[in-house]
Amino acid sequence: MKLSFIIPAKNEEKNMRRVISQFKCLRKLCNYEVIVVDGRSQDKTREISKKMGAKVIIEPKNGPKTIANARNLGGVASHG
Repeated sequence: MKLSFIIPAKNEEKNMRRVISQFKCLRKLCNYEVIVVDGRSQDKTREISKKMGAKVIIEPKNGPKTIANARNLGGVASHG
């Protein structure tokens, strides 16, 4: 079984290492993927996420439903 963890993010460079690294403890237990859906960050959120092994998708929309849209995009892109 493969699990997918979808993380909506925008300008979260300070937190991405900590957030993504928490899933490393699962390596021996299951197959998983981390998908970061970036809300067009203006910091290094995307770069850090990629370096940590996450798949990065850029959220094209902006507005009040952005988090919901980000989750849906991540779900479509997931394989878990």
